[in-house]
Parts: sequence; structure tokens; C-alpha cells
Amino acid sequence: MSSLRKCSHAATYFPRSLLTHCADSRLLSTQRTTRTITLLCRDVKKTKPLRRAICAAFLGLNLPRGLARAFSSMPPPVEKWWTNETVAVVTGANKGIGYEIARQLAAEGLKTIVTARNAELGQEAADKIARSTGSSNVQFQRLDISDPASVKEFGKWAKAELSTVSVLVNNAGIAFKGNTFGPEEAATTLATNFTGTRAVCESVLPLMPEQSRIINVCSLAGKLRIIKSNALKERFEGASSPDKVAELGQEYVNGVKSGAFSEQGWPGSMYGVSKLCEATYTRVLAEQCRSKGISVYACCPGYVATDMSSWRGHKTTEQGAQTPVWLSLHAPLDGTGKFYSDCKEEPF
Repeated sequence: MSSLRKCSHAATYFPRSLLTHCADSRLLSTQRTTRTITLLCRDVKKTKPLRRAICAAFLGLNLPRGLARAFSSMPPPVEKWWTNETVAVVTGANKGIGYEIARQLAAEGLKTIVTARNAELGQEAADKIARSTGSSNVQFQRLDISDPASVKEFGKWAKAELSTVSVLVNNAGIAFKGNTFGPEEAATTLATNFTGTRAVCESVLPLMPEQSRIINVCSLAGKLRIIKSNALKERFEGASSPDKVAELGQEYVNGVKSGAFSEQGWPGSMYGVSKLCEATYTRVLAEQCRSKGISVYACCPGYVATDMSSWRGHKTTEQGAQTPVWLSLHAPLDGTGKFYSDCKEEPF
């Protein structure tokens, strides 16, 4: 332990979410060890030799080698850049992963705007987050991302009340359960998961200063591999504007309506196509925002036990929130336009 005590000075290298992930993955032996390492590593300078020394110290403590490997392979860290005046907006934050993302951001000291369609449930969530974190900087504002009028109203409110937004987490989304499938359901799914996310980005972007971050919560279920047609794959890969992505989404809805979607190369997953459109839009938006110094990321929280998954997921909401929160606060800015899962880059 003495070798770890020598690591003094200030700057956050290891985000607490990663330590929690290691503990959840049973890479650490006890909660006491997790707490000890969290305290010792919270204020470590960010140099590669020191990182290696810390990892060696971990091994000297007879901790599993996987923990040291996890730390040594982490990308270069980002210094704490936010204050209690830094604004984070989280959509769909009244429950599940969105709630936990908002809670963790509030716990880190950001001014956190909780949004949801249901005003009563949204306000309850904001109040609960404020109580659990001790933050007086948590606020609720109604936002239904599937309703253009609601998005427009939110944009007006944000401009008047917030002036700037430095973190936008687009978490809100829907998925029909069971065997529900049809053109209306496909259109609704696309309208929320892709079109709604796009509308929120376009509404909030004018308020985002340089070095802001947009995190779109996508899914591994929406990877390019779900498309069976090589021609369609090439169109997704070559999409150069949000409108081109929208055209692809509409073609899917039309294919479902005509019954020809499968022979056209589309899958039967409405949710998967909507998330593929969202992930493709993320890549397109990242290129558009590059000159403005705004980073845009796509991520998958994993299979989380929430209402959307009918509580079948193997991850907790705390685990599901780890990658979105890491991208919000700690991820390198040069990772813009990329897809992440478990805090690691994934191919689209």
C-alpha cells in the first residue's frame, strides 16, 4: 500500500465509474479495496510512467492482473474541465439508464437538466436526484423528443434560461415489445429514436460552446451488420448529411409498408434500424461539428435491466450509465465520431 501512497498531487485520472465497473466485473476482491483505491487514485498525475507504476503497485497488492491491464490500456485522460455552472441535459431521464446518467452527472457537480415526456414523473426524478446527491443544481424541464413542438419549446426555454449547454446526452428512445411490427410502428420508432434525437441536437447545438460533448445512446443491436444488402450498407457508410440518413430511414418504413423490406436487404428489427440511423447520424454530425470543436459520440450502454428490456438485462442501470457518463466527462475529445461500448471503441 505504501507505493500507492506515494502517488500524490491533483488531477483525476481514474474515473470512479471505471473503478465501479472493475468491482462489478469482480476484478477487485472487496468493496473496501475498491474504496481504498478510489481514494488513492482520485488525484493522480497523468503520465505514462506513473500509470505503469500504479499498475505495478496494484499487482504488488496481489490484485488480479486484469485490473492492472484495464488501467494501463486506458486512453489518455482528460483533466476535470467542468464546474457547478457547467450544464448537462439528459433526455428520457425520469427512469432507467437516463435517470442514472443524470444522477451521476449531478453527483459530479454539473448543473443537470432532467427531461422527460411525463412532467409529474420527471419532476419526481429530479427531486429524487437532488436529494440523493445533495445537489441544489438539478432541474426538470418537460421534453418529448417525438413531438417537434415540444422540442422547439425546449430550445426556446434553454436559450432563455441556460444560455449554454456543454453536455447533451440523448438517451430517450422507444422499442415496441414482443412481435409488434408494422409500418406505423416502424415510423414511430424512427421518429423517436432518430428524428427526435436529430431535432434535439439541432435545437441545442446553437447553445453549445467549443469542447462541448454530445452523447447519443445507441445500441449494438443497431450495428451495420444487421443490413443484408451490400448496396444498402454502402449507402449507410457513405451517408454525408442528416437528410441522407433520413432518406434511408424512410425507405425502411416504405419497405415495411409494402412488405418488400426483407428482399430489399432490411432486417425485421425496427429498433435496430432506428439505432443504426442514429449511430450513422452521430458520425455525420461529428464531421459537421468538428470545425466548431464539439465532440459527438455514439455508445451502447449494454443489455440493462430496465422497463424497455422487460427487466431481462444482465446489467444494472449503474453499469449501463458508465459509458455515457465517461463520454460526458472523461473521454478524449479526439474520439469524436466513434462508437463506444464498455468505454472502448467499437466499429460501426
